[in-house]
Amino acid sequence: MDGDTLVPVLLGSTRYCATEKDRPVLTGVALTLGEPLEVAAGDGFRMAYQALPLAYPVAEGITQVVIPADAIRTLGRLWEKAPRTAPLEQSLIRLVTARRRLELAVGNQMLEARFGPVTLVVHLIEGTSPNFRQLIPQEPTQKVRAFGPDLERAVRLVWYMAKGSSEIVRLTWSEDTLTVRARGEEVGEAETTVRVETQGEPGRVALKATYLLEYLRGRTGMVTMAVTDVSSPILFRHGPSTEGLVLVMPMFVQW
Repeated sequence: MDGDTLVPVLLGSTRYCATEKDRPVLTGVALTLGEPLEVAAGDGFRMAYQALPLAYPVAEGITQVVIPADAIRTLGRLWEKAPRTAPLEQSLIRLVTARRRLELAVGNQMLEARFGPVTLVVHLIEGTSPNFRQLIPQEPTQKVRAFGPDLERAVRLVWYMAKGSSEIVRLTWSEDTLTVRARGEEVGEAETTVRVETQGEPGRVALKATYLLEYLRGRTGMVTMAVTDVSSPILFRHGPSTEGLVLVMPMFVQW
């Protein structure tokens, strides 16, 4: 299959894996086999999901495997450093721009990945991951679209205050303005505004600043935040609709 599509998505999903060992199945990335190939990961507070234009045949009753996050990071390093191979008649430009192929073999307890001169064998995590796809809100009633760097800058401006109040950042919006506010018990309150496009009624939600900043880092285009209500997962999407979805659980606060 196309490794240049699969490997970066696996690698990006590791940031949403749990680090605590009390639920081992959450410390890895779930790969659901079939067509399309689905990649998902979550730690109980955040999750990422993406359906890829790839296929892996379901056989011998194996429909899903959970790959350890550390193994995926190893795969990412090897994928980056492994030499590209090509026939002698192929030009250098075609070699550099060509999609790299990855051979993948899956069993009950093991996964084998082959590319170029590299063969990586991984011991899979036992257990069944949650049904991540079922957690995705189907009909969010409110949507807010903002320029990613503007929203990230606004959150960073109130970051100092947020650190003094469990990292809570309050977001409120109406029409074309989003207000980002944080309150510290001893240092006071700070707020700033961002120009946005909205759909639906005015709304509000509270999020953990760290989760919001980690998602926004490096996102140069428009970011869409979809909200069902103040207690349901908040859905984030960046760029075209084919890009993966990220869900973040809201925080319960006194408004």
